Amino acid sequence: MPRCGACWPRRAARVRGLRARDQPSPRHLARIGRGGRPHPVRPACYPPRRVPLPQEGRPPTSRNEAEATLRMIADIRAYSEVVNPTASPRRDARRNHERLLAEARVLFGERGIDAPLDELATRAGVGAGTVYRHFPTRDALIRELYDTAVGDLHDFAPEIVGAETGWRAIELWLERLGAWVAESPYLPAVMRRMAELDPDYKPGAEFADTMDGIVARAKSEGALREDVTAVDLGVLVDMLGSIGQYGGAYLPYWRRQLTVVLDGLRARPDLTPLPGAGQSFDAFHDMSHAKGPKAAPTG
Repeated sequence: MPRCGACWPRRAARVRGLRARDQPSPRHLARIGRGGRPHPVRPACYPPRRVPLPQEGRPPTSRNEAEATLRMIADIRAYSEVVNPTASPRRDARRNHERLLAEARVLFGERGIDAPLDELATRAGVGAGTVYRHFPTRDALIRELYDTAVGDLHDFAPEIVGAETGWRAIELWLERLGAWVAESPYLPAVMRRMAELDPDYKPGAEFADTMDGIVARAKSEGALREDVTAVDLGVLVDMLGSIGQYGGAYLPYWRRQLTVVLDGLRARPDLTPLPGAGQSFDAFHDMSHAKGPKAAPTG
């Protein structure tokens, strides 16, 4: 018969407490059990009564007491960040995520977008498992780098669009975006990969009307030559950004090329007309995402 850990010690104590003359005979003991009662079919014990946990039962304090405690806290959100055990892991996860993105930009700029992700983990100071928790695949990482770059364009837009004149908007356009591309050597490869992964994904197309509006404004002021288009300015941004291929050593000097470009854009009577018509924005978008060396076909 199975022995119950809760009942058996009590039965044994009762048996030990009996006087010798009161102890039952072996035959009687075998029939009624050592505790003086017939053997039950199963151990005569039940699990202890379940005590409700604090969150399942009544709160230890009244509602008025809880509200009074909260009124004593100046900043409840700050307090919740301190007492919430999951707040710190969330902050750590955000920090790891941003660190991985920052190190990926540097690594991909140096070694290309096919660089080992184990090296990314080493540079970011995290384990390989952390990399794959944040970015299950390399393509997921590349997509987020691309979307972050589109977010950067949104951040530039208010300053450029809000410039005091159309010409100043042109200057800011070339200056801010040219420097951004020059400082982001990873970007062309990311754009190419995104064009392969999702050819119909073109978030940059939303800026087409804004770019056309800036060009029209500068022309209406008589500051920008009439034969320049928004696509021409986009190509000039890429040209200025290509200075980044020389590394950081040349970045202090890139404004020399910017000045030459701006002088060529100014309206004046002795300009040489630009040959032919400009490229359409859609064609430029597809071309800019496909630029760079192509893989040699395998025979």
